[in-house]
Amino acid sequence: MNAANFFVPSFLKAISENSEESFRSIMLEPTPGVYTFEMFQPKFCEMLMAEVLSYSSVIFFVCK
Repeated sequence: MNAANFFVPSFLKAISENSEESFRSIMLEPTPGVYTFEMFQPKFCEMLMAEVLSYSSVIFFVCK
């Protein structure tokens, strides 16, 4: 598996540099104490959400 298929380049760069500065460079603080950063590729997010929705529909069916 290629990590670039799942993670955005800025996140991979921060991980590979492994420094406080590299992580700070990708983070935003929209509200004090709340930090955000891009991590996943959009296509991976779509696939993950489809899997979660599929799984939750199976659980709902089994629990009825």
